[in-house]
Amino acid sequence: MLTACSRIGFDTVYRRLLMLCAFLTCSSAALAQHKAYKEIESSLLVTGTIDVTPAGDVAAYALNRSEKLPTGIVDMVASMAPQWKFEPVALQDKAVSRSEMSLLFIAKKQENGKFSLELRSAYFMAPAPTAQEERLSLDKTNFKPPVYPLSLQNDGVTANVYVAVRVGRDGRLIDADVMRIDLGRIGSQPQLQRWRNAFKRAALAAASEWTFHVPVAGADAGKAYWVGILPFSYSFDAEPHAYGTWQTYVPGPYTIIPWLDDKYIADRDPGAMSPNTFHAEGESRRLLTPLGGG
Repeated sequence: MLTACSRIGFDTVYRRLLMLCAFLTCSSAALAQHKAYKEIESSLLVTGTIDVTPAGDVAAYALNRSEKLPTGIVDMVASMAPQWKFEPVALQDKAVSRSEMSLLFIAKKQENGKFSLELRSAYFMAPAPTAQEERLSLDKTNFKPPVYPLSLQNDGVTANVYVAVRVGRDGRLIDADVMRIDLGRIGSQPQLQRWRNAFKRAALAAASEWTFHVPVAGADAGKAYWVGILPFSYSFDAEPHAYGTWQTYVPGPYTIIPWLDDKYIADRDPGAMSPNTFHAEGESRRLLTPLGGG
């Protein structure tokens, strides 16, 4: 974890934190009593590509629209990425494989007034897309995303909801649960809980109607079930988070889901997954070294 405020312009982050706090219509003294005020953090999702050798070493990488990113973030990736090592893969007639990557950076204000910065999680797509019949995918024919809870229409709350699903051989849900809910507004603990409960009900109600295409060929075809995660973003803007800008929110607690393999999420926070996109287990490549390098 770094405290590199001067290098990446955390004055911008601080302004966003203040804007978030302005949602509250209470005094500063009352605001300080809110536990959520100490929990708020800002995230920056950075995307790009990474080239990996068959042995799992990084040959090269590139960040999308690096000119839009804070200099400190670009420097951090430059220092860490060459040290990463991935699980080896067998390649035919290729010296390297290229994967899409998403990197989730988190900034948080400390008690001493400084900001901490960390690369909290990353998501690296498999080196090559598998055939449709060999992977789990969302059936988009009749897919309906979660609707905004009517009970919150006067509260102006935005949220990122991470829905985990377990799919049976018939393509229908066996189980669904919400891993975490991050809220774009601060409030008292009872308010935060009420908002999260409303978003969870809406997400699970929608998920109960989802259907999937299950693997019918390949190594995964014989499984009794398959799992995946769908991060969903509730926002009032058509393009809520411009690339290269920070998103400020109150992070939610994690829910332990017994049927979700720990190895699936062990190396990454689901926040690094692309929002509003279904991510099936097995679609990412495994990083063997710490994100911080080494």
